[in-house]
Amino acid sequence: MSILIKEVQLEGKTQDLLISQGKIAEIAPSIMAPEAKLLSGKDCAILPGLVNSHTHSAMTLLRGYGDDMPLFPWLQQKIWPAEARYDDEAFYWGYRLAFLEMIRSGTVFFNDMYFQGDIALKALKDSGLRGAINYVFLNTQGTNEKEQWEDCEKWFENIAQKDLETFCGLAPHSVYSVPENTLKWIGDFARERSLKIHIHLSETEKENLDCIQHHGKSPTARLKDLGLMGPNLSVAHGLWLNEKDINILSENQVPVVYNPSSNMKLASGAALDFTSLKEAEIPLLLGTDGCSSNNNLDLFEEMKIAALLQKQHYQDPTRLTAREVFYMASTAGADYWNTGGGVIKVGATADLMLIRLDLPEMVPCHDLISNLVYAASGNVVDSLIVKGELLMHQRQVKDQGLILEQASIQAKRICE
Repeated sequence: MSILIKEVQLEGKTQDLLISQGKIAEIAPSIMAPEAKLLSGKDCAILPGLVNSHTHSAMTLLRGYGDDMPLFPWLQQKIWPAEARYDDEAFYWGYRLAFLEMIRSGTVFFNDMYFQGDIALKALKDSGLRGAINYVFLNTQGTNEKEQWEDCEKWFENIAQKDLETFCGLAPHSVYSVPENTLKWIGDFARERSLKIHIHLSETEKENLDCIQHHGKSPTARLKDLGLMGPNLSVAHGLWLNEKDINILSENQVPVVYNPSSNMKLASGAALDFTSLKEAEIPLLLGTDGCSSNNNLDLFEEMKIAALLQKQHYQDPTRLTAREVFYMASTAGADYWNTGGGVIKVGATADLMLIRLDLPEMVPCHDLISNLVYAASGNVVDSLIVKGELLMHQRQVKDQGLILEQASIQAKRICE
């Protein structure tokens, strides 16, 4: 399907934009394309869609369940017992709810770390969104490592046979929850198949202190020794990195995903040392984390909190500017996940959002990016286009009512 967007604001100019075969085909003051679906861009600006580089999607069903608790009692008393009650229906509608929320708040691509990848892939296909669905490793009592490796191999064999147009990788939960042999196996398997790896790293001080006590080195240094360091690795959080850790990440061009809302809510640690990471030329991305520790998937809110926390914590109003954090949430994520989007130019993948300019929070518009980061929420997104497909138009998304109804039923059932 071709889409012609008429009279939309693009970098301060009124332009027409034609989308064909999933890509931006033409940008000009006036375009004629009678065969294309016509969208009015009046009172709207067009921008690259957002990329959520760390989340646990189906945890939407746990939104608001067990809030205001310390991390480990929260996990042991609330989250893990509820997750044990998930079944296929709960996973499916939890994923669909997450994808609906992301669509409605301008996200075109996400990187996920959660269970039941086959169900996630089905939900992803049904939603039309794009994302990285990863095979998760989280070892609990009774886990058989070799059986887990075999299951992972079979999962990727099935994906290859289905010829899916999606991104799949490996997601070991952390250095403290996955055994050494499995972490080594993951590194080897990823290299053999050119897969990306995503892991929690130095999220809490306890994680660092325990690793040093048991292994004589930080989690970052341990990952290096185990052979996981490289540009195919991305790490979430990174709040307790030291200078040696930063050098290791820099040498291997490993992106760090900032998740400020979750970090603050769980009191995981001080604000990310954005400036040191930036000076070390480490790629910086943005994520929401899951809905049980955020409690939403709105990257607009996450951009604002990310910027304000940096300024407040380091007492520097120039730290992490609106443009820097918008870049983290859009182009930087698209570049790392190689989506083909993240920019608006002819030939780029059409992963785009239309932003209403006639809403109170967008008026006046002295600076569009400033408004988006500091004034807006996901509700300013009027329409969303993902790989050339119109997933939301004038705030309407297919199956929205059904998703909300079914997700509510499943959430009530598992959160007893």
